[in-house]
Amino acid sequence: MLKYFKFLIIPVLFILIATPVCAMDWSNFSIVPDNCRNQAPDRGGSSCQLDDLEQAAVNISMLIMSMIGAVTLLMFVIGGFLYMTSGGAADKIKKATSVITNAVIGMAIVLLSGAIIKILIKTLTTPTVS
Repeated sequence: MLKYFKFLIIPVLFILIATPVCAMDWSNFSIVPDNCRNQAPDRGGSSCQLDDLEQAAVNISMLIMSMIGAVTLLMFVIGGFLYMTSGGAADKIKKATSVITNAVIGMAIVLLSGAIIKILIKTLTTPTVS
């Protein structure tokens, strides 16, 4: 019975956690920057500049990091659920703390990768004065 409950609770938790992400106003979000849309040279517009490529990279990284953040939150919830339902069994508590620890490590990696991406983009797009 508990085996089937796990298969039921994980998708339900994911849907509950993903609902705020789905409820966001995505109408203004686009990977392609606004000034690059319908600006192709064959349509009489100018081609995109390097800072437009930078903005596209930032948009992609923000999208990926928000999805990973939702998955990390799901892992926290699963770890907490496993901890609460462990019933004092040492192996189940160890598994639950392992899930929570891995979620913390994953969140740290996501935050550091976001900082590294921002530093790389600033470094690569800032002109050097010689």
